[in-house]
Amino acid sequence: AALDDLQVMLRQLRAQAAPLRIDAHRIAVLGASAGGQLAGLLAARVGDGQADAVISVAGPWNLTDTSMPAPAAAPGILRNLFGGPPTAQQLAAESPTLLVPADGSFVPTLFIHGAADTLVPASQSIQACARMGRACAFGRALIVDTSPRANAHDAMLLLQSRWDDVVRFMAAF
Repeated sequence: AALDDLQVMLRQLRAQAAPLRIDAHRIAVLGASAGGQLAGLLAARVGDGQADAVISVAGPWNLTDTSMPAPAAAPGILRNLFGGPPTAQQLAAESPTLLVPADGSFVPTLFIHGAADTLVPASQSIQACARMGRACAFGRALIVDTSPRANAHDAMLLLQSRWDDVVRFMAAF
């Protein structure tokens, strides 16, 4: 339902582009954590409900990755997302990395991730970026080393540390 709501929002933005004074063909979506995954899924959709660019901050892009540590909260999070224990097919369908075409064609995407993130490992962004090829901004995921006392999954901390890169990305796409 969340993805459908986001598609409706994009369609509304495009329909109201002139009065809002925005370019209907340059709409980027930024999401952190599960929002980063949703942003990726929105970019994987084709049509007027597709994002033109994505900024994913610490997003889980491959829910089928069995090497991902399973924090105590993760099973509950996945049950809430899927309305019960997810099947392998559900996990694959909600994994933006697996929806990137084999040729790497995808909307421009910027990945920012904390190196010490224990909830969603940085390997999620690194692997998604590698699969995308040229669509991955700057040719690599931007991995942020945070202080030991900082939360490496903190979206605001990660965005602040790479804000200049966000601005460069937005200007370039």
